[in-house]
Amino acid sequence: MADAPGLDLTTALRLVTAPRPAVVALVGAGGKTTLMRRLAKEVEGSTWRALFTTTTRLWAHQFRALPRPHLAPTLADARRLLAAVAPGRPLTLARGPLAGEGKVEGVPPTWVDALVATGALDLVVVEADGSREKPLKAPGPNEPVVPARTTLFVCVAGWQGLGRPLTPEHVHRAERFAALTGLPMAAPITADALVTALTHPLGGLKGRPS
Repeated sequence: MADAPGLDLTTALRLVTAPRPAVVALVGAGGKTTLMRRLAKEVEGSTWRALFTTTTRLWAHQFRALPRPHLAPTLADARRLLAAVAPGRPLTLARGPLAGEGKVEGVPPTWVDALVATGALDLVVVEADGSREKPLKAPGPNEPVVPARTTLFVCVAGWQGLGRPLTPEHVHRAERFAALTGLPMAAPITADALVTALTHPLGGLKGRPS
């Protein structure tokens, strides 16, 4: 979906008509960061005051590809950076680099809630779990990390995983995916298995706010 030409995601996700601030948590695999880039492109030059961030870890090259990336080691730093958020000029925020990993550290979900509470933002988009760039995944015990003020919970899946064997090569936490769906390891991933994984309370719906 994130790569579909001509698709207006702010309309498709009903953000245009949603009360502001809208706080979007992206979970799953196979397109979260691409979805963030598309949303960032759509709000460039608009009336939206938008912030993009993560509560997990993000590859440094992905972070740099998002608009106006900045590092904020403390919540006070993050609050000061909000001054750079103007309509149509979104900002991307992470806590700092992770030495030797080629990644940046995300911000705590409480920071997101605190920044939303300032009233300085219309849209916050949060990548709330990781997938090691696999098209499919099952969440681990400590994820997703979803801010309390989330208003839209979006579970992403990469359709290119369909038909592929259920192995760690194609599925992050493949054994967990097998346990949730009942699909044997190394078996081809079916549409039914993917639907089960996405709708399972410990799968795609895990961490969804009430």
